[in-house]
Amino acid sequence: FVGGHAVVTPDVKVYPFKSIAGGAGITSSIVWATKGARTLFGRRGASGIANVDITAEVATRLAQAYGTSLKKGAVVTTSRDTSRAARALKRSIIGGLNLAGVNVEDVELATVPLTRYQVRNSQNAGGTTVRLVSGDSDRVEIRFFDSNCRDITEGTPLKTERLLARGDCRRAVAGRTRAAET
Repeated sequence: FVGGHAVVTPDVKVYPFKSIAGGAGITSSIVWATKGARTLFGRRGASGIANVDITAEVATRLAQAYGTSLKKGAVVTTSRDTSRAARALKRSIIGGLNLAGVNVEDVELATVPLTRYQVRNSQNAGGTTVRLVSGDSDRVEIRFFDSNCRDITEGTPLKTERLLARGDCRRAVAGRTRAAET
């Protein structure tokens, strides 16, 4: 199913039994994912089936877009829950943030309130946490916080979403160190 005003770019494959939301811009093939959404963000961040809708590549691109929306050299707090999927995806997020020239303060395993506290206490530019969706062990959610510890959701103007759609993410210079950026 392809919704009205959806755009599928050339050389993109959409396998059978997939749904593309109206107005969505599809720039990569939909093979394993269940749908092509107009936006990745929902009520509580980006969510989907682990390693199908939310892959390591998607997590890296999301984090790189989020990092691009912040100042170069900013610090972002990251955390996760105890699941293997969250552990792997958080590592991808750290990589994406670093690729965008953003530094990471990793608090490892932490609850959402503790992650929010750390963002505020450290006066970081934002935060992100990865966890399984409550009641559904196949789905993960990636939540992004701003510097005031508020969720970045679909109701917020998403510079991150625009950067992701355009593929216009900042790329850090390989030879730069953290000390040289600050």
